[in-house]
Amino acid sequence: MAANLDLALICTAMGGELNVRRVERWLAVCAEADVSPLIVLNKADPGRDPTADVTALQATGADVIAVSALHGTGIPQIRSRLMPGQTATLLGSSGVGKSTLVNALLGVDAQATGSVRVGDDKGRHTTTARSLHAMPGNAFLIDNPGVREVGLVAAGGVTDSFPEIESLLGTCRYRGCRHRGEDGCALDAAVAAGTLDAARLAAWRVLQTEAVSQSRRIDKGIRADAQRKWKRTAQSHRERQDTVAWQDGQDG
Repeated sequence: MAANLDLALICTAMGGELNVRRVERWLAVCAEADVSPLIVLNKADPGRDPTADVTALQATGADVIAVSALHGTGIPQIRSRLMPGQTATLLGSSGVGKSTLVNALLGVDAQATGSVRVGDDKGRHTTTARSLHAMPGNAFLIDNPGVREVGLVAAGGVTDSFPEIESLLGTCRYRGCRHRGEDGCALDAAVAAGTLDAARLAAWRVLQTEAVSQSRRIDKGIRADAQRKWKRTAQSHRERQDTVAWQDGQDG
């Protein structure tokens, strides 16, 4: 989506658009790319209490700022995180108000925005291409179209984005524990003791399985590409040998 990033603003919105599991996916992507994340909870408009949603998002271990892009609440806090010379990007699903947030951060209407849908208060998809904006204070911001699905590449980012689980890995009774209900699993014991959230463990297991599977597919693809390259090289070598043999026969 972008390269050479310093900060990722993971955008979500209050109410029905809040999906903590999707935010966890974005955090895993940021950890794998070594990009600092900041969760932005948008649509914390006057009259709406964001406390419960902020608490749910803080369980991920990442920083959270509740904002109302429409009314300007929380915008100064985000601007303070955009350091001179650094590049940030907006990540999130369609309809969470990323374009409105860009306009609020810039102080001008640089991005087109859409009205919310009647009945569910969800925003509409408006951004269709990436755009780079120079921010006040000499930082840069990349706006991205909304993403429906967030895929993973490697398992390392998943573990890094679940620090409370990472601290337990290696403490199970058996060294080869797969953390899938085995006897003596430290993760299950932590859930039973109330020190680890069961939903977080379930999310970690899903993302870990997906990341490992994706990593294997990538490795398989790399091996297949290498094999095709080797076959092309061998075929080219044989063709050169046949050409040399034919020329030697002509000269003889």
